[in-house]
Amino acid sequence: MVGRSFRVGEALFGAALVVGSLIASTAGAQAIRLPKTSTEDLPNGLRVVMAEQHTLPLIEARLWIPAGAATEPAGREGITTFTARLLTQGTTTRSAMDIARELDQMGASLDSEAARDQLRVSLTVLARQRKPALALLADCILHSTFPDDEVERVRTRLLADLQQTAEDPGALAEIALWRTRFADDPYGRRLQGAQSSLKAITAQELRAYHRDQLVPAGSILTLVGDFDAAAAKKELKKLFGGWKGGAAGGTIPPVTLAPAVRVVLVHKPELTQTQIRLGFPGLPLGHPDEPALIAAATILGGGFTSRLLEAIRVERSLSYSASCRLVQGGRSGLLRVSTFTKTPTTRETVDVALEEIRRFREEGPTAEELERNVNYLSGSVARSLQAPGDIAQSLASVAFYHLPEDYVALRIERIRAVTVDDIRRVAAIYFTRSDMALVLVGDASAVRSGLQGLGAIEETGFENLLQ
Repeated sequence: MVGRSFRVGEALFGAALVVGSLIASTAGAQAIRLPKTSTEDLPNGLRVVMAEQHTLPLIEARLWIPAGAATEPAGREGITTFTARLLTQGTTTRSAMDIARELDQMGASLDSEAARDQLRVSLTVLARQRKPALALLADCILHSTFPDDEVERVRTRLLADLQQTAEDPGALAEIALWRTRFADDPYGRRLQGAQSSLKAITAQELRAYHRDQLVPAGSILTLVGDFDAAAAKKELKKLFGGWKGGAAGGTIPPVTLAPAVRVVLVHKPELTQTQIRLGFPGLPLGHPDEPALIAAATILGGGFTSRLLEAIRVERSLSYSASCRLVQGGRSGLLRVSTFTKTPTTRETVDVALEEIRRFREEGPTAEELERNVNYLSGSVARSLQAPGDIAQSLASVAFYHLPEDYVALRIERIRAVTVDDIRRVAAIYFTRSDMALVLVGDASAVRSGLQGLGAIEETGFENLLQ
């Protein structure tokens, strides 16, 4: 991954001004107004989505390639992250130092990362540097060489990152929750890989993965900012028209969930706190229940006045933090409740969380809770679409997941249309004790006896999460 500090600070200070062109007041409520887009499908399968926005002298590009956890060979988990880290570390005509120097000279930022469904590349640059910046982006995607010395340098860094994760109980809890909920499904894999896979991946395998999986078919390139669409379209055709490759990854199978009602205790000796995660079924992006379930998760644990925070922090002082969030992908999702507490109050905190979820599921929200949280969500959605980069990201998501064209534009309206009955319905479906995973990371010797009655306990050492 390469990220360079870029000289657009003087332009970004005005990013808030973009809101005026995106968010308008309609009958006292906010509404989203996105810039007009144009779409071009190249013969090689790459879809290009462009939106001119001349508020700032800035260009934002996002490239989403269908190479994520689902495309990784068995025993080579983390190869997508490995690949992403190396895309900017050498091409047929540029060394890693050349790429870094050009980015600095242009004042640009070029980053790449792995996700569960795709590999994502982002470019931010001042408008006047559009042509050389896009040419550099194309070179890194089409002509990366994965030099042996860079492969070993990145491998060392990834293994060091893994060691840091071993010392982070919160990160361990997240890994354990996804693995518990999704078992052997790709969504259950750690995106950064494991010690065994990172040590085994060779430079030759990385080159083959790049050749076979990073292909134009199914990829999405979005461009937002201060440019002329007709001119940019010609440039992109010339730069990416020679990108070759068929459909990556083949048919992605339906998501596979682990058996429900699992209690997993991850032993990390001498911890004085316990990380607690509850995982309930989620849903994929674009699902009809999405607005209501997002609102439900926000009421339960999405803000400073949420039910979980009130019960766990304000009333009982068991923790500083308690949250509920809907995490979504293209194939499935996860409703995640997250908190932590001192070791002696582990069981009490779990019981309080479960009781609040039960009450919410059976009683639903009040009209006042719904109104307050819908207003909060509306403002949050508005803030998430303030800058050109936010828009580029949203356009990439819509195109990549084949969501309705009005998915972003009508998000606030759909959230505001949610009723108390909608919340009660989705709460009864998704927040069920019979379809829940409970994960705890702590000192098992101090926690184990207090978990009786929650279900059969599966115990594992934290090292097993990273091997």
